[in-house]
Amino acid sequence: MNPVKKIFQLAFVATLGVVTLVGCSGGDDRDAKTATSALINENKSIVAFGHISVQQLLDKLDYKHLPKAGALLSGELSSWESGVDFSKPVYFAVQAPFAYDGSPELTYMLFDVKDKDSLIDKFNGMGYESTESGDIQCFTNGDVGIGIRNTLAIVLIKGGSPDFTDMLKTAFEQTEGDESTGKTGTILANTGDIVTGLNIERLFTTANTALNRLPADKQKTLNDLVADGYIQTVTNFEKGKVTMKASNLFNDKLKDLLFFKEDPQASVVKKLGSGNAWMGMSANVDVRKMESFLADFVPEGQKKMNNILPGEAAFALAMMGDSPFSKMFSGQFGLVFTGNPGSGMGMIPQFNFFLGLGSQGQFINEQASQYAGLMGLQKQGDAFITEGMAIAPRKDGLYGYTLPENKGNALKIPSFAKDFGKKTFSMFVDFGQINVKSLELEDEMKVLEIMDTFYMTVDREGTDMVMTTKSNSSNILKQIGLFYAKIFEDKMNEMSM
Repeated sequence: MNPVKKIFQLAFVATLGVVTLVGCSGGDDRDAKTATSALINENKSIVAFGHISVQQLLDKLDYKHLPKAGALLSGELSSWESGVDFSKPVYFAVQAPFAYDGSPELTYMLFDVKDKDSLIDKFNGMGYESTESGDIQCFTNGDVGIGIRNTLAIVLIKGGSPDFTDMLKTAFEQTEGDESTGKTGTILANTGDIVTGLNIERLFTTANTALNRLPADKQKTLNDLVADGYIQTVTNFEKGKVTMKASNLFNDKLKDLLFFKEDPQASVVKKLGSGNAWMGMSANVDVRKMESFLADFVPEGQKKMNNILPGEAAFALAMMGDSPFSKMFSGQFGLVFTGNPGSGMGMIPQFNFFLGLGSQGQFINEQASQYAGLMGLQKQGDAFITEGMAIAPRKDGLYGYTLPENKGNALKIPSFAKDFGKKTFSMFVDFGQINVKSLELEDEMKVLEIMDTFYMTVDREGTDMVMTTKSNSSNILKQIGLFYAKIFEDKMNEMSM
């Protein structure tokens, strides 16, 4: 035979063999990202997913240099690092439906394996029960099941201590199909310390709620509204701050139908008195849209709202006809705390609030005045006085403030909360003005002592949140780690004494 021809034949056979092996290998050699993408595409009950960049977070924590605790963490993590590839993110997925307590039907975690034997030894050493299912090494411990196959590990978390062997086999099979495309693929490919995606279309279709009992036409309308809808959240820990951005990745028709409303003039600020604000909340809600949405798609929710109202209020709402809440309330609300937060000596801090009323909101004012009369409250101008506070029913809304009323200059909002009062919802806390240490918080909350500011806004495009520390010289995770390492060290010293 012609030697050249023979070489080509051998090359063809070799190529065919490689292609066959690759085609038959399924998900054996897939990394965690690709496997998660396929799992989400195959399992239509998965409603939430994402990834956590473990190594990135550990580096930002600088855990090896934490006093006392650093040695403990380093020892524990080193025992995992030989088997788990922390240089790649750990992926997760959450399966619906959800129980009444909010727990999911099933939670998945997928990660890349660096050394299979080392990881198997780790779980054996932890006393996990070990079985085999084909080429999958399975471990179980109560509500947790772990499957390891070649370079991929899958963790399942499900209440009731189920038999995880078949569940793990199914999970690995579901990682072998086509990958997700569209927004799911985009979210999984996004970078960040923690990235999550919520599929609101699947969330609605898997929900075991009154939505399933809606008339067929309403269900079709709702399905069209939430089709291909997602909420993407990206959280990053940086020098001196943590940021969280949640993006509403759904169509404008749904955004227009929901209660989002903005006030570019931040008019509520002018209704919140004066003083130096160190904490505040504000809302601009389209009450008519909210009522309409509840009436169309969550009628039981609307009934529950009516049931919690006093009899007089429920009667007044019934007499108002269509859209009674929007006739009663404007959807504008504001609350600020002012003055020196540390000077109250346990008393109520100084505050101002405003609740906007609608075209028929006089009912609220009448009820407030009637209640004040029954309680024998003192009348001062248009306000009723009680225990150092004043409630003033006025034409545009219900005002409230502590006494003596601060009638100085305009209200001062911290510069970092520049959009306060403009968005659908906004909130700020200026920790720099608060002696947090004097509050004697529980250990898990004491970290607020090192915080400087907190600011969050919500609008039709999503949610933005930023929290900063008093120092911006190092990553916020490192600062938090050092703070709790100090608490741990102090407690150990107390025990030794």
